[in-house]
Amino acid sequence: MPIAPATTAPARPLPAEYRESVDTVCQRLRELAVQAALQPAPAPPEAADSDPIAQLLLDTDSDLGLSSSTLFLELEQTNRALTSHTKHLRDINSERRKAMDDTYLALQNLNYERTHYRREIAKCDALETVFQDVAMRSVDELAELAGDDLRARAAAAVAQADAHRLMLCRLEFELAERKRLAAILAKHKEDRNARERRNKALAKELEAMDADISGLLEATLPLQEKYGITITRQRANIDKAQYLPPPLFVLYKHVVGYIESNEATAEHHRISVDVAGEASAVEIKPRSSGVVSDETGHESHHAQGEATLESLYELHPLSLVVTIPDVASLTFKFATALGLVVVDTALATPIEHIPPTFLACGLLPGDDGQTSPNQAHQFLLQGRFVFDHARAGGFAFQWAQALAGLNYPLSSELNTSESRLWLLSESGRPVRPVLKHILEQLAARHAALQQTSAVLSELAVAGVQLPKPKTAAQHLPAHKIILKVLPPEPERVGMDAIVDIKNVRFLVDATLPAAYPDMRCTFKITKEGRIGARPEEPRMPSHIEAIESSLNEIPLHVLLSHFAPSSPTHLVVYMLVKLVCALEMYIDAPSVDAPMPDYAGILGSTSTD
Repeated sequence: MPIAPATTAPARPLPAEYRESVDTVCQRLRELAVQAALQPAPAPPEAADSDPIAQLLLDTDSDLGLSSSTLFLELEQTNRALTSHTKHLRDINSERRKAMDDTYLALQNLNYERTHYRREIAKCDALETVFQDVAMRSVDELAELAGDDLRARAAAAVAQADAHRLMLCRLEFELAERKRLAAILAKHKEDRNARERRNKALAKELEAMDADISGLLEATLPLQEKYGITITRQRANIDKAQYLPPPLFVLYKHVVGYIESNEATAEHHRISVDVAGEASAVEIKPRSSGVVSDETGHESHHAQGEATLESLYELHPLSLVVTIPDVASLTFKFATALGLVVVDTALATPIEHIPPTFLACGLLPGDDGQTSPNQAHQFLLQGRFVFDHARAGGFAFQWAQALAGLNYPLSSELNTSESRLWLLSESGRPVRPVLKHILEQLAARHAALQQTSAVLSELAVAGVQLPKPKTAAQHLPAHKIILKVLPPEPERVGMDAIVDIKNVRFLVDATLPAAYPDMRCTFKITKEGRIGARPEEPRMPSHIEAIESSLNEIPLHVLLSHFAPSSPTHLVVYMLVKLVCALEMYIDAPSVDAPMPDYAGILGSTSTD
């Protein structure tokens, strides 16, 4: 076998007995080889230049050959012994290496355990427990309140300065105390649950009793109405009034205060108020960033892009119903986005030819409720907003805004207090409540509308005779009037009239405004023609326009001064009288080129002209 290079680890030396045996055999083989070299012998042809050792081995019959063979056998025996010894050493080396591996593995396990313990110790050092934050008794209180055994252990820990054992004693005491208190708390909770169960049973009984009481109250409502007992109604109104918007709440308190005062003495002043609607429908929410609230308490959209026509006319779920006996009931609603109080009127008894909306119109001069009292509304919807009473569900009367505390300008010069609750004298002294003035106006207007209805019914009779004005120089011309009252609309009453004078027929359209008789009615002459012929356009339009102007622009007091006795509810009759006189003058006019007759002064002159 080749010898390992010098760079490798040095080979382990052979044992002494084997090394001496090998050396002896090798020495003897060297000697035999020398002897074989010195002994002459014919060499075979194929081995002439052979090695002496080889010759010695080939010559097995000689003594030298036998000796050499013996020596080689000893050398092989020694090699086998060395091989067995090497194998034995390898086995021993394997066992020792295994033991060393086991020892190394055990060492690694110990290192792992040591690392694990160190990590756990670090976790324990870094652990934040709750016992530091637990409110615990002091050591003195522990010695006073704890049992004998725990007190003795705590005293021993204090004597030995063992903070750990002392902390364990304190924690043990706290645990025992908390268990005792938890048991007391559980007992109290059980008592509370028992009481709650009992209260629920009693609540069910009370609910059933409430239903019975409600049934009894409902059964007594007719008696309450008969004897004027309003406790049940007042209770319901008070419960729902807290959900009213601020303007309607102000109006509610105003009406309630008036009812409870000494001012409500006249029959038409004995009013009642109710809160209509469901309080559960009122949504209570905070102000949003896109909505601002002004001093009137309403919400208005400051960003025109956010406002839509539907949202502008949105009404609050609750409303106020003020009932005037034998007259009407007024429903006050609040448009939250517009900040307006609108009024819807329902007559106690329908009046022929007159819509209910006429009752509340014209209570203040120029206040028809068909325009918004807030001038700022003209800028809504990029200036395209026009108040629509049909969409709003009522008319926005100025007097309604004043009664609700909304500080919008009034078209009339009504001398009121700053709060607009009192009418003032010229010296600034309160005279009477504004609400009383409004109720008186409503009662007077109700009577006037009934008279107007009677007048219209009389005019609808064919062949009605008109009165002669006291200032006319002559009798009325022969005439015939056929008048038809059209179905009323919320803001007007229309009439179609046929006027026959001197064999000429005129078709006339007349309109009574909602504020009539405080506002004059208007007339428009549409057709003219011979009786029996088809009516055509007026032959002298300029004269027709002059007649219409003399009718529609005459001051009311001037027109009334021509008749005695006179009544504002008969204004439409007086205007028909003037129309008949003017049409006769129109028929007698020769031509368009002739001078224009004095249509305005056709009834004569009075001291008021």
